[in-house]
Amino acid sequence: MVEDWIDVLQRGTYEVRVPTLTVSSGEIGTLNGSGGISWNANSEIRIQATTYSENQIDPLVFNRTVVPGTLISHSVYLHISGKTADNWEIETATIPRSGHHTHMGISYVNWDISTASLTLQRNTTGSPWQRFRILMGPAMPGWTKHTKTQVENDVFGTESVSLDWLSTECNIGRVAARRRSDEWFEVRIIPPNQKQVMDEFASCTAVATAFGFILGRRCIIRGYEHINGNHEIRRLDARQNEFSKNALFGPIGGTGLDYLKNVEKLLGLAINFFLTDLGKSVAQYLLLCWDTVDNIYTTRLAMSSLCLEGLIRMAAKQLGPDQPQILPSDLSAFSQWLEMKPDGFSEQFLIRLNGLKSIFGTLSVKEIFRHWCDHKILGVTQDDIDAWSDIRNPSAHGRVITSNNQVELQTHVNHHARIQNLLNKILLQFMGYQGQYINYAQTGFPSAVFPCPPPDR
Repeated sequence: MVEDWIDVLQRGTYEVRVPTLTVSSGEIGTLNGSGGISWNANSEIRIQATTYSENQIDPLVFNRTVVPGTLISHSVYLHISGKTADNWEIETATIPRSGHHTHMGISYVNWDISTASLTLQRNTTGSPWQRFRILMGPAMPGWTKHTKTQVENDVFGTESVSLDWLSTECNIGRVAARRRSDEWFEVRIIPPNQKQVMDEFASCTAVATAFGFILGRRCIIRGYEHINGNHEIRRLDARQNEFSKNALFGPIGGTGLDYLKNVEKLLGLAINFFLTDLGKSVAQYLLLCWDTVDNIYTTRLAMSSLCLEGLIRMAAKQLGPDQPQILPSDLSAFSQWLEMKPDGFSEQFLIRLNGLKSIFGTLSVKEIFRHWCDHKILGVTQDDIDAWSDIRNPSAHGRVITSNNQVELQTHVNHHARIQNLLNKILLQFMGYQGQYINYAQTGFPSAVFPCPPPDR
């Protein structure tokens, strides 16, 4: 019986014998043997094997220590590969040299080691069509399309309809997602051209980041299956086992008519964006925010304000301004004045003033904010500037954000909502989105139109 790979990933357990297995590295060379691979959802992938050498193995080669604080050479890491009984070629991520047992004067090594990922591939005689399926989670809060299920049975026949999937079109083709459980959903990518060469890693990452942006949290990829003509690849990724308990505010919410009307459109735009170099850079800021959503509130405040600062600088390259407000002539005159070493100032004070030249010549976030506020860009207001300053300044200057009473806590909550609102709007702008979004800057989080119209319209 051939088991569906996505079913295996969702079940959370896998075990396979590897009668032909190789362990190699730059230092120990190549050792051949056999073993087995096992995995369950609560741990990394486990490899147990015995490998042999034609000569006696020196245990000292395996037990060399690395100087603390220095990088580990690639030659020290292990590469494990092999072939299963049904001709799957396996390969693991490179892993530290650990989990081994040797004896003096013996020509074999027993291994019991763990790895974060496993790739299996083989040639097949299947369909010429491409099929790319991914298992990821957590599941979406709402779906837009119905599935009709009919069970043909003389006694227990039933028919049911469930709202459990959605679909969008983007640069890599049609992307459809369907709920599999309360935690997991399956994504299928159907390329526009069946002969199109698909970058599996880039496609998976862009799709997961796009879903994560809508969800407001990191989307975990447990693995995928890619069948391309007569070649099949299976991937298992065990680096992350748990979903975050909390989330950022999603740009279009998670329920309601506005969400259902816009989620597919936004998903397609987001996938296209995260496939670009700019999108990949922006995603690094999102990951920092998503990975701290379960931290204490002060950490979440500090991280979101710092990430917003980075995104504002990136957005300024498109939205302006592109030059600091201080004129080059002013900066030149200031430099000449300092070189004259004017009387009445200590040398240390003049050195401090000289250090300000780099600040004067660099576009500050406050300048960008004021430009956006003056020109009604992204609907930015003075309240947004004040909210960001209130959250960002303490952490940027070595102080901890504190809330001494309920009023101060509510102020920080409101300011954090404004920061998340700006994060969402900057990304919506990057993606070229037009439609409804949730305005977290306003009490009650009402639905609003994006792009934001000027206040006097």
